Amino acid sequence: MKMSTPCQVIERGRRVALCSSSFALWLNLSGRLRVESWENRLTGRWLVLRDGTEFSCSVDSAKHRIDFPGWRLKEGGPETRSPREDIGAREKWFDPFFNDSPWCGEMTGYSRLIPSMLSRDYETNPSARRYLWARSHFVLPGNAEGKLVSIVLGGYGLGDFNFMRVFLNGAEIGVRRVSGAWREPARFRIERRDRHYRLLRFAQDNVLALQLKEWFTRSEALEKVYPLRAFTMNLDIHVQMVPFDQWVAVGPRPVQSMVFRPVSSRARRTGARGSFDVKLRSSEGLEAHLSYEWDGEQPLLFRKAALVNSTQTTFPLLDIELADYRTSVAKADPGGWDFPFF
Repeated sequence: MKMSTPCQVIERGRRVALCSSSFALWLNLSGRLRVESWENRLTGRWLVLRDGTEFSCSVDSAKHRIDFPGWRLKEGGPETRSPREDIGAREKWFDPFFNDSPWCGEMTGYSRLIPSMLSRDYETNPSARRYLWARSHFVLPGNAEGKLVSIVLGGYGLGDFNFMRVFLNGAEIGVRRVSGAWREPARFRIERRDRHYRLLRFAQDNVLALQLKEWFTRSEALEKVYPLRAFTMNLDIHVQMVPFDQWVAVGPRPVQSMVFRPVSSRARRTGARGSFDVKLRSSEGLEAHLSYEWDGEQPLLFRKAALVNSTQTTFPLLDIELADYRTSVAKADPGGWDFPFF
């Protein structure tokens, strides 16, 4: 279906449609700003979106937050062996008194060091894939004793590991097993009543050790387009671009998710180009400015967001999410950090 006027903004109460000759995006401005549906006018199909929001952010609300100073690394045995049979497990590389001074790396963060540690044949030769061990340390303040301690570790996609076994002061506290291009870091919550709480040392040094395998460097669709032996990624460049969360938090609510609601909106049109601006505000006084821009003759919609703090309070920002929704429509490939989307 073609429109006589390709660039339009249709307002029906608190519902707004951003229209071009190729699509119509329906926004709902009541409550949280969210998209209700996307009409593809080239194919005549609709995509209905549920249980989501256009904008959200998380801030640091922990009593204390401790960053790791970096990691020392050492390559283990073949990934074909079970984690407990690996040489690092047998020789107890996770022991807090183990001497890791000969290991590779400085205390500068470990993501950038991974490409130089792992074999250059990692992608193309399965027999070259080996475990990677990483060790670091942190100090908990004395006044944190008795409070919830959360250890957050893991990446969001490319460059992350599908398997991560975590040791705290010589004892295993958990395993993270993930798959796919989109994933979230693991959060190991250690409460006072937990058996692992006795492992924590307050006002002293704590040693953390990771046993890692299955370095994630390609999606299913990428594997189909570029078979394993036909394409090797520039791992040195790509791994540096991927975030890996690594911190310890003290307190009952280390992360606070802020809720934003629309307070004003404005539509503009200049020739064949249109724009729609929405101002959102949280109960804490933060503002988010969202802008939608499109050309009435093109099948593209551009979304931009800015977060503004005009209050006197400092909010350490952890994460911003745009357009987070669920849908029943199948995708050929989930895309993800640094991956092409199919």
